[in-house]
Amino acid sequence: MYHKIKETIDLLIEKLNQLNFTLESNFKKELSVAVPQNKQEQCEQLKKIKISTPSDWDKYQELFELHFPKYYQYIKENYADKTTESEFRMLLILRTTQSYSSISEQLGICKESVRISIYRTRKKLKFKVISELYENLDSIWE
Repeated sequence: MYHKIKETIDLLIEKLNQLNFTLESNFKKELSVAVPQNKQEQCEQLKKIKISTPSDWDKYQELFELHFPKYYQYIKENYADKTTESEFRMLLILRTTQSYSSISEQLGICKESVRISIYRTRKKLKFKVISELYENLDSIWE
């Protein structure tokens, strides 16, 4: 009995892995087909992605890196080890969305949480005012 249950579980795991691979392949194909040509369209596409689960975040990062590889690489190399995952996420989102309302909708959190997150990120990275943070982000725009 145990042996039969284990075989069934192994078979189900294999099928799930195949489905996951197919889904990831299809997502990557969709990304490569639907890449907007200008930065404004790329930002708009990124703004529409709701980030409420780890898989949403993974997809967002993948799409962000596809659209803005130099910026993504710069942020990753210079800030990933100095920030939490949440702060790193905020640095990427700030590149495409600067309104607290838009960010709060995208992340599914309140505007005050967005404000606090940006404040803490800015302080941790030693920017005195928010405009310094934005100027720094703008300077590495591709």
